[in-house]
This record gives sequence, structure tokens and C-alpha cells, in this order.
Amino acid sequence: MPIDALREDDLEPLFLPASLAIQHLPRLKITGEDAMRLGHGLCLDEVKPSAVTPSQDQDITDVAAMTEDGQLRAIIRRKRGQWCPYRVFPTRQPE
Repeated sequence: MPIDALREDDLEPLFLPASLAIQHLPRLKITGEDAMRLGHGLCLDEVKPSAVTPSQDQDITDVAAMTEDGQLRAIIRRKRGQWCPYRVFPTRQPE
């Protein structure tokens, strides 16, 4: 694709979803309230290991926090007994 076309066209259809890059990570489905907390850089106080899928590994360090509608909200890491945002991603607003 020519560079001029990239400047003129809408690029969003060419982007791959971020969730493809984190397929190797365990996932945690989070509520809207938790998604908002992570978006503001706040940690999640309690995450039950059984809520993380797959949950075989008890030494999990990174988890993909997914919204109820399947969007990647954040990659969270265990820190001082809490799960804190390592990387936060914007979410699409419902239309």
C-alpha cells in the first residue's frame, strides 16, 4: 500500500485487534467497574485464581483483563497482593 494512501484512507480497518497479541496469556473477565478502575491506573484488590482462565498455573504473573463484551482492557500484573495495570488499552464505546 502506498504511503499516500495511508495518509488519506481510514486506517482502522487495517488494524488487528490487540487480543491477538495476548493469546498466550490467561484471561480474566472483568466488570465495567473494574474496567474503569484499571483505566484510571488503579489496582484490583482481589482476583480469585479460579476466575482466571486457564487457571492451572498458580505462578501466573501476567493476565489479560477482558471486558464483558470481549475487549482487551489491560494486561495486569501481581504486585503487593493486588493485580495492577501494566498496560491499559482504550475500549470502544457502545454505539
